[in-house]
Amino acid sequence: FGFIAPLKRLDQALRAFARLRNAFPQARFVCVGEVASGYNFQALLDELALGGAVQVTGYVPMETFLCYLRAVDVGVNLRYPTWGESSATLVRLMACGVPTVVTAAGAFAELPDEVVIKVPAGPGEVDAIETALRQLLSDVGRRAEIGASARAFAADRCDPQKVAHQYAAFIRAIV
Repeated sequence: FGFIAPLKRLDQALRAFARLRNAFPQARFVCVGEVASGYNFQALLDELALGGAVQVTGYVPMETFLCYLRAVDVGVNLRYPTWGESSATLVRLMACGVPTVVTAAGAFAELPDEVVIKVPAGPGEVDAIETALRQLLSDVGRRAEIGASARAFAADRCDPQKVAHQYAAFIRAIV
């Protein structure tokens, strides 16, 4: 979701997805957003022979973006390297109860293990992504469990009004 760019680890995610195609031939990988300038994403799809299994939407309005968020069975929200940024898409996925695979780095590494599945960046990353996706695609109950935990976490810790009150309290405390 969002810009399709190398730091989103789509190369690794799609390599893992390609390995799953025999076991899950009905699975589709949807990339919602436009491809970043200079990123030859089509070459990756061609190399992995995933053309028919991967859909790239291009830019979509927020209403359509949110429809895609609610429609997916599993989210993939990888980032590396990271500069400490947070991901509004990840918060939205969690709020929708979508079990999501994230990179175990930066702010994502601080999330509770029960609300996301974390995979390491670097050596073994493709294997870890494949394992996480295989687990989630094979086990509806596990997807529901992680999704419910993610939804509860987002409601408790990511509610914009709650966060605004926390910021205001912090500012009052230091001023």
